[in-house]
Parts: sequence; structure tokens; C-alpha cells
Amino acid sequence: MVKSRFNLILFITIMLLTGCSGQQITKAEGSSDTWESTINYELGEHEKIGNGTLEYLGSDQLRNFSYEINFPKSFRIGASGERRDLDESFTSFPLIINLPDFDVDKLRDEISNITITVAWETVTGELFEEEIEYTVESK
Repeated sequence: MVKSRFNLILFITIMLLTGCSGQQITKAEGSSDTWESTINYELGEHEKIGNGTLEYLGSDQLRNFSYEINFPKSFRIGASGERRDLDESFTSFPLIINLPDFDVDKLRDEISNITITVAWETVTGELFEEEIEYTVESK
């Protein structure tokens, strides 16, 4: 009886602490003809970051790809990445997006204006480029 009461109090305490952390999750999803992406932005007083993926949907094998994150001008930052000499099994790529230390409300409003431009080369040497625009859903 005492042990179960202790476990209940511990559970409630953990839930309260977790619920009061102030972190808000904002989910952004987007796609183009050949790519799709999901990013979960964690917005809080101490952390402002996006974690997600870029998923290649095409049928041609990738050789190289690069991406550029197009932030709103007010962010005054930029980010990009690339992968070269890809194995045929690579079709999903992790994304980490560090956001500026702005007010959480401003970030939440501006996240929908972030796009990603993806450029890639297939093993046959063909070059392509597409832009992914996102729709945003708050959790």
C-alpha cells in the first residue's frame, strides 16, 4: 500500500514537472515531387531546435545531394548540408535545425516561412533541384 502510494506520488510529480517545462512542439510537414520532410520544432525558453528528416522518393539512385535551409530574412542566419558518394540504400537523411534565440511566439509565427531547397545528382549524372514548402501544425 505504501509502495503503491509512493509510486503514484512519484508519477504525478514527474507528470507535473514535464508538463511545466514550457517546451512547445510545432510539427512542420512538406513535400515536393521527389522529396518529403517532417520537422518537429522544440520551442522553449532554453531550447529552440528542429529535428527531422528528408526522405528521397525518387526511383533513380542518388549519387550526391545537398540542401539549403531558406530562413526568413528576419532570422539573419543560413544553413546547408551535403552528402556525397551515397550508397544505394541511403534515401532518408536526418535534419537538425538550430533556430535563433528569438521570442518563442515570433519563432512559432515564422516557422511556416522556412523552406528547404534540395539539389541532387543521380548515378547517371542527371542534376535536379526542388524546393520543399512546409505546413505547420502545433501540438
